[in-house]
Amino acid sequence: MRKQDKNTRRGAYLFLLFILLVSSSFADYRHEYYVSICQIDHNEKTKSLEITFRIFIDDLEKALKEETSHSVYLNTNKEQKNADTVIATYLQSKVQVVVNEKARSFRYVGKEYENDVMWCYVEIPKVKSLKKIGLTNKLLIQQFDSQINIVNVHANGNTKGLYLDSEHIKGQLSW
Repeated sequence: MRKQDKNTRRGAYLFLLFILLVSSSFADYRHEYYVSICQIDHNEKTKSLEITFRIFIDDLEKALKEETSHSVYLNTNKEQKNADTVIATYLQSKVQVVVNEKARSFRYVGKEYENDVMWCYVEIPKVKSLKKIGLTNKLLIQQFDSQINIVNVHANGNTKGLYLDSEHIKGQLSW
């Protein structure tokens, strides 16, 4: 084997080793994302807005602990009997909805767990049509500076969305 081939091969190995070392040094780097998703569907049949919130359980537990000064153990055998009431109160304090220029309150329907995520369901009855919706969404904003609250609204055969964060907690959509 020629000396040049050995040097080329050695250079390639050293380069690969360098790449492996550099990439492994970033393996422990974790960028945490704080995101909730709110899905709003106008149900023309029942004339209501069906609203679903998808929130990470540990993030919500932190928020509820800060709001109530009590630890809340969601999706465990320690979950308090009044967890639904605590969650409903938190949602109502952080989310405001204006439908067709009129402020509306929602009714808490319930929750479900899926791995590390909780799905919360609320409803606004008596919405015959949806021409305009305004939303204030402050979920988890106090706890996480980088919190993002994504809102998708499906009405009148179209889906529109909002991207809300600590600098923009309000948004409005029209059809």
